Formats: sequence, structure tokens, C-alpha cells
Amino acid sequence: MSNVERNTIRQCIQAILHGDWVDDYEFATRLGFERKLLRQILGNWPLLEDSADSLVCLAINNCMNEVRHGISISKSD
Repeated sequence: MSNVERNTIRQCIQAILHGDWVDDYEFATRLGFERKLLRQILGNWPLLEDSADSLVCLAINNCMNEVRHGISISKSD
């Protein structure tokens, strides 16, 4: 994976973790895990175990899916 790809993934995770697009009460329902997991992932970045059946893989995929399809981010955000 290139540095650009890694950076894109990290930015998606940061947007979901720190942005105001997904409220706490709906976070686990929309993403399939608690916000605490994203804090742990960023704390371990880039040393992650992201095998296909891991929570890290789920978090990466679901954050990227939210950014692409679930939330609306303007250019000013």
C-alpha cells in the first residue's frame, strides 16, 4: 500500500472519530463498533493487524464507506 493510500485511510478514520457527522448515540449502529476502537486504531497507527476478519479491517472499511456514502463533507470541512 502506498503512503497516499495509508494517509487517505487515516484521514477517513480521523474524520469519523473527530468529526461531528456521526453522533455518539448512533455510532455503533452505523459503524458496527464503538468510537473507542477508533481511538485505539489511531493510537497504534500505522502498526495495525488488518487481516480480513479483524475489527481493524471492519473499522477501516466502515469508516471509508461512511465518508464515501454516509456523510456529506463540504470542501470547507
